[in-house]
Amino acid sequence: MTEAAALDQLHADWNAFKDRHNRSAERIAEEFRPAALDTRAWTVDEPAAVRAAIAEFGGEQGWLTLTDRHVLLQELEPAGIILNGELCKAGASLHIRHQGGRWLLAHHRETAGAAPTHLACERRFASVTGETDAIVYRIFYQPTPDRGTQPAVARFIGFMEA
Repeated sequence: MTEAAALDQLHADWNAFKDRHNRSAERIAEEFRPAALDTRAWTVDEPAAVRAAIAEFGGEQGWLTLTDRHVLLQELEPAGIILNGELCKAGASLHIRHQGGRWLLAHHRETAGAAPTHLACERRFASVTGETDAIVYRIFYQPTPDRGTQPAVARFIGFMEA
């Protein structure tokens, strides 16, 4: 768990970065807020287990990379091997990464009312899903004892209008 003093240091580090690089608030608009994040990661060995995890998660939005194409969650067909993907629903994400002959799955869930573990901000990136769409991530930062403040998790939170 991240201590309140560490969260204060994250704020101070961010303000120092903006000052050092002479960036105005309009150019760096992220606002960091304390957040509590619970992460559970596991591996599976079979493509069917990946699809079972997707079904159990019940995502509302997402993207997936198969061996021959990229698809949005709602376009996912019952056949094909999933290599990578990120799905989301309110307050939670499921990330899928193929690594060798296995898949690493990570379930990230924000817990309202829990003690903060990170500072978080949202970042929007241009998306190829449409001319006005953006892909949005919530980036969770955490202090480290020897490397300063580092991003720890980028949780996919959906596609939104730009």
